[in-house]
Amino acid sequence: YDQRDNHAFAARLARGARVLDVFSHVGGFALAALAGGADSALAVDGSAPGGGTGTIDAPFRSIQDAINWARRGDTIRVLAGLYRERLSVHTTLTIIGDGPETTIIDGGENLNVVSISAPKVYFGGFHVRNSSRGSGYAGIRISTDGNTIRNVRCTENRNGIYPVASSGNTIEQAV
Repeated sequence: YDQRDNHAFAARLARGARVLDVFSHVGGFALAALAGGADSALAVDGSAPGGGTGTIDAPFRSIQDAINWARRGDTIRVLAGLYRERLSVHTTLTIIGDGPETTIIDGGENLNVVSISAPKVYFGGFHVRNSSRGSGYAGIRISTDGNTIRNVRCTENRNGIYPVASSGNTIEQAV
């Protein structure tokens, strides 16, 4: 698939930004962002060996590595793929997947798949599956206020989306 138009679009958005290229393969979007004037670009590739530093030559191996690297207010863009991990979102971020049909986070029936403990997180465009089946576990567990969950599919979880002691959350286009 020819990504030239998408690379050019990313380059136009990147001036002065810190860019995270998730599911980077050969780093085309990170390189385009740098060419467009990004301050920095880090890459994530699920097939990479562990211990990556987020560079094109040594991409992060997981979404959680990207979350741990990110600063408050950053956006993490996750391309289509199967990610076998659990996420702990502990700072205000925007995390966008390519869509619930193609971007899957599988928790392996181990606790909550996505735990959001920071306020004002945007999380959307994912299929979240396989939390623990015990009481209180969920595909997405929210324990803070003002978050937005949009365009997600939750399957094979004890609870799909489970807000706990929180308010002002927006949940849209969720099945």
